[in-house]
Amino acid sequence: MGSSPQSSGRQPIKVIMKPTVANNKPIPVDLDAGEEYYFCTCGKSANQPFCDGSHKGTNFAPKPFVAEETGEAYLCQCKQSLAHCFWIPTKSA
Repeated sequence: MGSSPQSSGRQPIKVIMKPTVANNKPIPVDLDAGEEYYFCTCGKSANQPFCDGSHKGTNFAPKPFVAEETGEAYLCQCKQSLAHCFWIPTKSA
């Protein structure tokens, strides 16, 4: 009989999945101030850059955000670094 990781003292291996690069350029989208959006983090959504549930069964989850302003924004599609993926241009005076 085989032993489980717990009975053998071994720790289970955690697999870290890498996101799919949907595109290497940001995509312009129109956002409405106060609206909540769900940014795709897996890269498999057919509704880029937004989540369509294609991550189900993976360790990915959409990243919710609320638009601060109404207008055009450019959202990343590379999915590699969520900390740097949102760019909302400022209005010129």
